[in-house]
Amino acid sequence: MTIPYRLYPTDAQAAELSRTFGCVRKVYNLALEARTDAWKSRRERVGYNAASAMLTAWGHRLVPAPPAGRQAFNGDGVSVVA
Repeated sequence: MTIPYRLYPTDAQAAELSRTFGCVRKVYNLALEARTDAWKSRRERVGYNAASAMLTAWGHRLVPAPPAGRQAFNGDGVSVVA
């Protein structure tokens, strides 16, 4: 059974959703590119564990530095997307 419903986000919520979906799209495309390159160049499959390790490494270089005068904290981005 499904129940359809509609969201009416505020402008701030819509901006955050857009930012989150942009991050998800970036990570998905990076993982897809890694899997495609591994298969084309080495006929090697990139499984869940390898992709997860790559995601951890990418996170360290994809997360932008906080603006001047502001300290970063865990809530600055989405860490789990299901």
